[in-house]
Amino acid sequence: MTGLNLHIYFSPMVHESRIFKITRSLKLNGVFDRIVIAGSKRSDLPSNETLAEGVKIYRMGLVRGFSGGVHKAIAFIWYCFSVLTFAIKNKPACVNVHSLTLIPIGLLIKLFLPKVCLIYDAHELETETNGSSALFTLVKRGIERLSIGFFRHSFFVSPSILNWYKDQYCIESASVVMNCPMYWPVVKPTNYFRDYFGLDDSHVLFLYQGIFARGRGIESLIRVVDRLPENAMLICLGYGVLGDELKKKAKVNPKLLVHDAVPPDKIFEITPSADCGVSFFENTSLSQFYSLPNKLFEFGACKLPVIVAPTLDQKLYIEENHNGIVCKGFSDDDLYDACLNFMNLDPGHFNAAIEVARKKYSWQEQERSMLGVYRSLL
Repeated sequence: MTGLNLHIYFSPMVHESRIFKITRSLKLNGVFDRIVIAGSKRSDLPSNETLAEGVKIYRMGLVRGFSGGVHKAIAFIWYCFSVLTFAIKNKPACVNVHSLTLIPIGLLIKLFLPKVCLIYDAHELETETNGSSALFTLVKRGIERLSIGFFRHSFFVSPSILNWYKDQYCIESASVVMNCPMYWPVVKPTNYFRDYFGLDDSHVLFLYQGIFARGRGIESLIRVVDRLPENAMLICLGYGVLGDELKKKAKVNPKLLVHDAVPPDKIFEITPSADCGVSFFENTSLSQFYSLPNKLFEFGACKLPVIVAPTLDQKLYIEENHNGIVCKGFSDDDLYDACLNFMNLDPGHFNAAIEVARKKYSWQEQERSMLGVYRSLL
């Protein structure tokens, strides 16, 4: 399939590692002549940016002047109009829709350009997320049910989410592409966190990495680390609505350390300096229960063991690969027991298993199956 490939996602395109990997792979392997990622505008970012040769980010719509709901809605509508206008003018051969809320724009593009190939790339189980009302959930399910048949193929981020979609919508052209990082044979040792926060080798560094939001176990982690031996420290690396609150807590809690988010390519310079990653998603929605977050694979790529909540795919991932610890439940006590268990293990206990798993769960492996799908659509 030659021509232009357009990816649409209402995001400033700073931390979207999945989209960056997909587009680079598609261009590098000659699937498309040119790729454009349509992101949203942000005042501190350029309107146009080159991600890689033949892959560009175009930030469209309006800059959000403030965080009010009305302005956000206006910015989203203007973004959708800008994307539709761009597509009609440039006539992409393939459009990748990366969010349920943008499915209507994908369908409008299909209406104006009947020959376009639509791909749905869902980053989570969006109809079953935290905080959605019953009515909103029904609306989202209705949109997907009525629309998914217009997509040539759908990609999902975990086996359980794929199975859910097959059961709910009886789709056949669908597959899993997990958000795994590139495999690098050598991971350079680093003392970044210890140097940055003034710590020494006696400290055991538990790392939370990702979005600072409720439902991801951050509050539990803070309470648990306070109960652990004095040398246990929690580092939160990321961004999100809880950022300011976490920084305030860190000022009065010496066991809590907060680091701003870094670009995706910097993760692998920083993360290896921790001792153990933690992914303690709360069981508050089906999306959470079926999640298989990219942080798991990033921890593995950086040779870190990981402690996980017993959500379905996280539990299966650890039990299959023996590269970490699964908590017995979702309580603070369950997380405490797992962290204390890790602190009592010999250093390097998981090293051999981690090395096997990080080769298995690499972008090179995911890319191979993804490219096979695209070539079947030619």
